[in-house]
Amino acid sequence: MFGYESDGNHIPGIVEQFEPLIEYIQKRPKEWAIVQKALGITRAHSLHASAFAISDIPLQDIMPIKEGHITQYEAKQVEQAGTFKYDFLTVSNILDIEVCIKLINKKNNELPEIGYFTHKGNTQYIWDLPEDIEVYKTCWDGDTHTLFQINTKSMIPFVKDIKPESISDGANILALVRPGPMDMKFLDTGRSMAEEYVFRRQGKSQPDLPELFALIPETYGVIVMQEQSLKISKELGGMSGADAEKLRRLFSKKQKKEAGEMKPVFMSTAIPKIGEEKASKIWDMMETSSRYSFNASHSFGYFLITYAGLYLRHHYPLEWYAAILTNADQQEISGSLWPHVKHLISPPDINLSTDEMVVDYEN
Repeated sequence: MFGYESDGNHIPGIVEQFEPLIEYIQKRPKEWAIVQKALGITRAHSLHASAFAISDIPLQDIMPIKEGHITQYEAKQVEQAGTFKYDFLTVSNILDIEVCIKLINKKNNELPEIGYFTHKGNTQYIWDLPEDIEVYKTCWDGDTHTLFQINTKSMIPFVKDIKPESISDGANILALVRPGPMDMKFLDTGRSMAEEYVFRRQGKSQPDLPELFALIPETYGVIVMQEQSLKISKELGGMSGADAEKLRRLFSKKQKKEAGEMKPVFMSTAIPKIGEEKASKIWDMMETSSRYSFNASHSFGYFLITYAGLYLRHHYPLEWYAAILTNADQQEISGSLWPHVKHLISPPDINLSTDEMVVDYEN
């Protein structure tokens, strides 16, 4: 926020560049004084949902531990203590997809290999589905309930604005609605990188840096994926593959000081090509967008799960909702799912009901 020092130079922060914030500070100094006092105060203690520290010696011997096996160190300190930090993610929608496919195969009286089912006479594999524009259209109005990742309040507006037509479009949505691209503001418009992507896609804005657009035209000159920062570092900044990868890692781990030490290497090649002002702007865009941005394999892999659910929901709504309701808890059913499924549900039937939702095709 306040910038930082690198090689004897001050790198400006948002309080020195973002006009609305500068105006707020000038007009409301008393409130800003309170905000400054609150900055950095721990708001609450929380437990990371998926991070595990792995060590070959007891963790309590090398780091502070509370409540059993929970460390008080954050990610960076865990690694500095000599342990490995891994994130193990679970995706409940994969179970929904599995149950749905089982119901489809049961209806077809088939028992194919895992992940396969027959659709309109053809064998389909759930992770290699044909791209169907009619499937994509079902979410263009923001109807994303039950779908992985894109069913959140922050995602829905971008789904409606971008109107994905391909896996690439969907992967871009997942990568854009992240703290990095959402935090980076264009000073002349006040729009975030994610918002600017939408404006350029809709033809309402033009790329401000033709040199950057030439490097990453697939996202209209907006840095979306980590691989794009790698490409920019190598082709514009003249970095070797190893140095570009090192810079990507430093950016993603939010190690500003260490990343700043590599800036002269980037600038020494970029400035003669495009000038200092543009080179600095591109560096700032890479630094901000890369803090939380996805790599391509992550984003594409996630959206394959999203598209599988979208495909099944469109072509097999009964089986899809039966799978969703089978795996949902009571709070989720009554709180968010009921408006979408109440017209499909029959009362319990002593001849049909099991511990899973059953599709009664006759009725």
